[in-house]
Amino acid sequence: MNFGTGANIDEQFRRLGQLRPDAPKMCSEFWSGWFDKWGAQHETRPAKDMVEGMDEMLSKGISFSLYMTHGGTSFGHWAGANSPGFAPDVIGNSAR
Repeated sequence: MNFGTGANIDEQFRRLGQLRPDAPKMCSEFWSGWFDKWGAQHETRPAKDMVEGMDEMLSKGISFSLYMTHGGTSFGHWAGANSPGFAPDVIGNSAR
């Protein structure tokens, strides 16, 4: 599963629990924020929300990997873009 701060963690794993009730749970990309787009407002999320999500997963025995907790790169102009509009991504996630 992949999700970020503020997600309803039980809901994220609900369907997996139905299909594989004995499988270990892991959030392979726990996002602390989201991508910035060229010309848009800088994306940030409170660090408190990230810590609360990590604490909840730890209390429920869920493993997780923190996805780009600071910065990112556009090295070589490979950052990509999202649609609609294909606004270029300029930086990775960030918590404040």
